[in-house]
Amino acid sequence: MHSGPPSPLKIIMTRTSGVGCLLFMALFWNGIIGVFDFMIGRSAWQSWAANSSFVEVPVVITRAEVKVDSSGEGTSYTPNIEYRYTVDGEEYSGNRLSYTAFGSSDLSAAKKAVDNYPLGETVTALLDPDDPSEVVLDASIDSFPGALILFFMPFHCVGLGFLLLALRGFRQRGSAVDALRSRYVKVDTEYNVVIAKPMFSALTIFLIVLTAASFITTFPVIFLLGFEAPLSQVLPIVGACFAVAAFFGFQRWRKQRSPQSFLHIDKRLGLYSYPADAKGERIEDVQSVASTSKATGTTINDVPQSHHHYRATTPDGDVELFDVKMGEDEGERLRQLLEMELLNP
Repeated sequence: MHSGPPSPLKIIMTRTSGVGCLLFMALFWNGIIGVFDFMIGRSAWQSWAANSSFVEVPVVITRAEVKVDSSGEGTSYTPNIEYRYTVDGEEYSGNRLSYTAFGSSDLSAAKKAVDNYPLGETVTALLDPDDPSEVVLDASIDSFPGALILFFMPFHCVGLGFLLLALRGFRQRGSAVDALRSRYVKVDTEYNVVIAKPMFSALTIFLIVLTAASFITTFPVIFLLGFEAPLSQVLPIVGACFAVAAFFGFQRWRKQRSPQSFLHIDKRLGLYSYPADAKGERIEDVQSVASTSKATGTTINDVPQSHHHYRATTPDGDVELFDVKMGEDEGERLRQLLEMELLNP
């Protein structure tokens, strides 16, 4: 038996609880990603500092092998390069390949790194002139594992999405009616009310497409180029992902600003128009706002989605309004908002 739409108090309590959960999830998720960002950022800064202020020094390779670690759930392979060098007559030893070298399951990448430094070969490293013990073999841009950029990009997008949802929830605090109006009513003056058709924002579409594009391209990049793919090879792929996401985001931005996305209520003339540039219909003829809903078969955040079609009922027949896809309760609240604005202009 249908019990009707939820009470305003229940809506407020549910929204407050949901915003709190979203904020916690946003802080937790972005905190974890922030730790990895800090580590990656520190390595990148160290590489930049080495290229900017370190001096070249010849070193002799004394060990070049792949270190195998099977202590965890899987097996990781790390290039183990050791070398010796002399500064002011004093001999030093080092084993830093780069500031971003780490173990991975990619044996071929580890072997390739080892092959670049044959045993007994004399190669050039970078030395900190203020600290002779600080030396690195490779601080070039290609020493940075470019696949990390693609690998972490979806996580950044999800974290930003959580944060934006939480912030939007805080902006919609107040009564249930205030929250509903703040979400859908874009213009509210003495003589004009403009209600926007609910849809994902351009920024949301950008994040969704960027998440999908980076997620999809990560696997072929790792498979074809390895997890430690040179950054110079990965950056064009990253740029392509951003370009695709920007294209779809721009298309949504244009759609959000088209007349098809707005219902215009002109209180001075007593007319309402959908699309916003259509010939107006008389507000006084509206008897009610009806809606029909059809389940889409999809679920978002455990909320079944429906396709809602709205229309204004008049003595001369129905006047078609916009149609949207959203949860059943949200669809009913939107119908109530349309009815409130059209019946009580």
